[in-house]
Amino acid sequence: EEVKVNVVSSGVGGINERDVILASASECVVIGFNVKSEINAQSVAEKENVTLKIFSIIYDLIDEVTFNLQSMLEPVFKEKVIGKAEIRDVFDIAKLGKAAGVSVLEGKLIRGCYIKLMRKSQVLFEGRMASLKRFKDDVKEVTTGYECGVTLDYYSDYQEGDHLVAIEKVKVAIEQPGQ
Repeated sequence: EEVKVNVVSSGVGGINERDVILASASECVVIGFNVKSEINAQSVAEKENVTLKIFSIIYDLIDEVTFNLQSMLEPVFKEKVIGKAEIRDVFDIAKLGKAAGVSVLEGKLIRGCYIKLMRKSQVLFEGRMASLKRFKDDVKEVTTGYECGVTLDYYSDYQEGDHLVAIEKVKVAIEQPGQ
């Protein structure tokens, strides 16, 4: 529903100069099925920077159009859980506010990753991890069984027993035709 094919012109016979000029003016692609393009049409297409696509198998044509429509859509992301942690303590840090002392229960926490803060199965915060520290050192990641300090972007209402779920957002790939 977000994108659609707009057929500017259709007809039978080979692709000619008029088809290419119309495509150039309309900023579109010329698609042919079981036809050939005239020699003049090919040279005009190169000059006008118009794409000519000719297919002999209808399923290839449909796959190509479908793929091009899908590539115009907003990307779709899938959430993949990469780690879980529990807040064991909350600390006040001068000039910064509060930080959560957490224990990584499974997987890993990665600095800057997307986090969901859960309290009794309710999501209270969704956003980025602002900092990740082990003792007083900034670290890139902390794995299962270790403890660390965490701050979240624009959130500081941590409580003991809250859970953090670290998420990686993975872009869902569009399958290209012919694969």
